[in-house]
Amino acid sequence: MLPALRPSCQRLVRSTITQRRWASTEHHGPEENFSTNAWRNFLIVVVGAAVWYRVDQRWTDQGEEKHPFQRYIEYHMTNREDKDRFAAEQLEKAEKMADYRLVYQEAQRAPIHRMRYPESFERASPRALSAGANSDVSQIQVSSASAWTLTDTYQGNTFFDGFTFFTENDPTHGTVKYVDRTTAQASGLIYAQNNVVTMKADATNVTPNGRPSVRISSNKTYNSGLFILDLSHMPTGCGTWPAYWLVGGNWPNQGEIDILEGVNTQIKNQVTLHTNAGCTMDPKTSHSTGKWLTNNCDINAPGQPANAGCSVESTSGFSYGPGLNAIQGGVYATQWKPDTGIQVWFFPRYRIPADITSGNPNPASWGNATADFPFNNCSSNHFTNMAITFDLTFCGDWAGAVYNSKFNCPGNCNDFVANQPWAFSQAYWKINSLKVYQSLTSIPLQRQFHKAIITMKTEQEWQAILTPEQFRILRQKGTEMPGTGEYNNHFDQGVYACAGCGAPLYTSGTKMNTQCGWPAFFDAVPGAVVRQEDSSLGRQRTEILCAKCGGHLGHVFKGEGFPTPTDERHCVNSISIRFNKEQ
Repeated sequence: MLPALRPSCQRLVRSTITQRRWASTEHHGPEENFSTNAWRNFLIVVVGAAVWYRVDQRWTDQGEEKHPFQRYIEYHMTNREDKDRFAAEQLEKAEKMADYRLVYQEAQRAPIHRMRYPESFERASPRALSAGANSDVSQIQVSSASAWTLTDTYQGNTFFDGFTFFTENDPTHGTVKYVDRTTAQASGLIYAQNNVVTMKADATNVTPNGRPSVRISSNKTYNSGLFILDLSHMPTGCGTWPAYWLVGGNWPNQGEIDILEGVNTQIKNQVTLHTNAGCTMDPKTSHSTGKWLTNNCDINAPGQPANAGCSVESTSGFSYGPGLNAIQGGVYATQWKPDTGIQVWFFPRYRIPADITSGNPNPASWGNATADFPFNNCSSNHFTNMAITFDLTFCGDWAGAVYNSKFNCPGNCNDFVANQPWAFSQAYWKINSLKVYQSLTSIPLQRQFHKAIITMKTEQEWQAILTPEQFRILRQKGTEMPGTGEYNNHFDQGVYACAGCGAPLYTSGTKMNTQCGWPAFFDAVPGAVVRQEDSSLGRQRTEILCAKCGGHLGHVFKGEGFPTPTDERHCVNSISIRFNKEQ
């Protein structure tokens, strides 16, 4: 029973008692302790995480990759620098993998072509030869991507070995006395220094019987070729008449090509052809950059001065005499092809084409020639068996005839030449090199040898036809003792052939004087020699063999510093080759 209260107070008390009963009995949750679901679940998660971490750690210690859960926790516990380093490492791995996949996916296995019956190929191929079989290849022409191959080099100490000294009276009636080689050397008129050849006239003595000088002609004659003369000085001065030219033995029937010629104090070169009747030029069809002076090559052509020939004058003041000498000379290149004609270019020292310097001349890239003589109205038969010639004469039929009238030189030409030696201090040639190239399409494989035969023999057959020493070197890859070979110091003009099969291998124009103890060459006949790696002495070398019979020749060495176009030295056993003298 409630005490006696006012009705309003009684209602308030009843309401409060009712609310407390509702909260304590009907609407209050169960009492919270460690047996409730929330605590139980929390404990399970914590214990599970601890167990998983220990198991995961054990796997990691055994080399297993970390679990993603552990990596996630570690990532969020890692500082910024470590995160960046980790990202960079992963990026690098991804890039390497991408590169690897790219290479792997694009790589293709080399195709393999299998013949079901390979023996049928041997029976069907005209090139398949059994041991001992012969095949005539005497008419085969050598072909190459390069149009020209070097055949002769006149340079340095061996320059004069390729020439004959003319000692007869001057055919042009000059005030000159040509001397022989011995006299010229003793008088200091010829010498080679630093691989440069000098030829000059006497500039010391009064010479009433003609001024001593030099005229030389090559031992070898030519019927075509690319002739490249590199010179740094030429004779000049009043009374002089120097010339660099090609001439046949039966003049004028075998022709004459004057490449570099002039008189007195002339400053522009004249390029001239001299022939018998029947050879004319049409300036309209010529691509000369020079000025045409005459166009009939016949020495007796009507309407022209006697022996004028067909002549083109250079437009360059550096092409001759004092102008050429002032720029340290340059290169005169002459292309003579029987099917097209004769062209002469002059390149000043500062503008020599790179292909000439590298030893791979390409006239097609040189532009128009100074003098272009196409064989449209002139047979190539007008130019045959021609020798390279250098000379320095004085006065005579040309220089003397225009000595006063055109050049205003002092006094009488003959008297001036005989009595004024000081005036000829500049009358000398200085030649760096003269190289002769031949067109590969004009060189038959057998060259100047007997009929070429591709010979495939067994070793027993080789042993029967070779001497024991030849067999040891050619077939068993032996080496002769240094300094004992027949061709070690041999410099005659001709071609060196394989001692086993007779194939032409090297020309005398590529022979080097290296004093190494064996014959040395700086290049071979194109296609005549093959190379293969040789490690027989415990070091890597390059062996050279005859491409025709596989005979061992020697080894090739590169980069030794010899002044040659190839920077190579083919070191060849004398036993492996034989010499065929130039006829």
